[in-house]
Amino acid sequence: MGCQMLSNRMIGIYLILKELRGKFSIGTLEERIFVQKAIYLLQILGGEETDLKFRYGWYHYGPYCTSLSDLVFELAKNIEKDKDLEAKIKKLKLNDAYKGSVEKLKSLIEQKPSNLNDTKWVELLCSVHFIKEIAFTRKEVKKSNVKDWLDEFHKDFKKVDADKAWDTLKRYELLN
Repeated sequence: MGCQMLSNRMIGIYLILKELRGKFSIGTLEERIFVQKAIYLLQILGGEETDLKFRYGWYHYGPYCTSLSDLVFELAKNIEKDKDLEAKIKKLKLNDAYKGSVEKLKSLIEQKPSNLNDTKWVELLCSVHFIKEIAFTRKEVKKSNVKDWLDEFHKDFKKVDADKAWDTLKRYELLN
């Protein structure tokens, strides 16, 4: 199987994760959560230019996309079957729009509080964004009550971290 047998989205996901984390890996729950949240954030950071057309609903760890999950498992299966495939994909490059969004995402991740790892931080960012911008667009979700909304969705984050996520998303112009 060659790269031509993979969808552009599969190749893009691989290259994005390679750029962000140095590897494509979904072997642990934490890695799979990171993939879900990183792609969610990448899509909103780049707007239409980096919209991979993944649509998210709410799940235990925040925004979740079944079709993204299916795609990354299929990609991992293809790489497992064809050991040369990964080397072929690595030769490909992200376009400038995706490179720019990946750099913004790296910068966003660097804003994390010291008590959270990268995965928990992107989970919190996505959860705050989803609650404010998607789930309750008609409700009054504000910085002052975002922790209450997170609690309602069974998200166990500290208020100080929720506030930092809110401020970070505002600074990156990702909250209205």
